[in-house]
Amino acid sequence: MASQKQIEANRKNALKSTGATTPEGKAIVRFNAVTHGLTSEAAVIPFVENPEDWEAHRQGIIGSLSPVGHLETILTERIAMLIWRLGRANRYERELAAIEQERMEEKHFEHKEHKTLEDVQDLATDYKRLRVLITKLPEMKDSQPIRTYEAVSIFDVVANLAENTDIDELEIPGFPEDQYLDTFDDWTAKLLLDAIKAIAESEAKPFDEMLHSAQLSIISSEAKARIEFEKAAVEIDRKRRKNLLPNTDTLDKLYRYESHLERSLYKAMHEIENLQATRKGNVLATVKVTIGKP
Repeated sequence: MASQKQIEANRKNALKSTGATTPEGKAIVRFNAVTHGLTSEAAVIPFVENPEDWEAHRQGIIGSLSPVGHLETILTERIAMLIWRLGRANRYERELAAIEQERMEEKHFEHKEHKTLEDVQDLATDYKRLRVLITKLPEMKDSQPIRTYEAVSIFDVVANLAENTDIDELEIPGFPEDQYLDTFDDWTAKLLLDAIKAIAESEAKPFDEMLHSAQLSIISSEAKARIEFEKAAVEIDRKRRKNLLPNTDTLDKLYRYESHLERSLYKAMHEIENLQATRKGNVLATVKVTIGKP
């Protein structure tokens, strides 16, 4: 028998104890206060399912079946778990289909220059902006600022039309020698026009003709981008409508899993009905349930 001194020492030591503090220790003791295994967080998949949802579901099943005694309670909680897992299987099928829908756009653009519908739509919008800008360019004030991206894009369109000009050796009046086109931030309407004129002179073509050719090139690129967007949107939508279900192998596994859960559920339901009928002095007829593959 422990002495009074030992008892007091044990009490003091107990006050110092705060329980498990490491993840490993917490994992070991997390079931210590659980009366039934099915009431624990083991029924819930972390980050996917909510413990509060499980507990509400469990309490709802218990309220519906009103078990009396330990055995009926165990069967009731088993029923709760089986129905929970059936719901999980339904969510799994829905999530698989959703993931496949999300990946449809990615698959469509897998081997293409652009990666998303938004990329293609943005490209068409960019070309529209360039089309408007190059059309208004001759009428703009010389000092009108031009964004670097737009200025360089129009310059590149004109440069691509040049057949006999070394663009790297081209001298643009007013453009600093120590600057690169795509890092220069002080583009103006006059400077961009002078760059187009320099290319036209190098090609021995009239400025108006060079400018018009650039406009037509931008209009063509805009039209191609819009057609690509519309075709891709239609194709992706068609593929999505054709792939509302997971593949056959996945569905077969899912249906087998659901059939297994349903057989176990009907068996548990029949067992608790028999128990409750016996407890109440009634006779319950034996019902044979056959679950076939859907």
